[in-house]
Amino acid sequence: MPYNPRSRENLKPRQRYYEEPKKRHEVMVTPEGWEGFKALASRRGLSASELIEQLGRGLIEIDSAQDDERRVEH
Repeated sequence: MPYNPRSRENLKPRQRYYEEPKKRHEVMVTPEGWEGFKALASRRGLSASELIEQLGRGLIEIDSAQDDERRVEH
């Protein structure tokens, strides 16, 4: 059976960008919210995982004034 040449690359350990390895976590969002988040990450040239990482580390800041404008009353 032929194999994808890139699949061997995936078996190699990936370069670690931070001092600790990433671990799996779960986030619950609506499908629309998730698609919008992935689109936001894509516009920044990041994966969804990396966008969360950078937000959590304070490498990307959320504009609080913009956040207030978008806040929805529940």
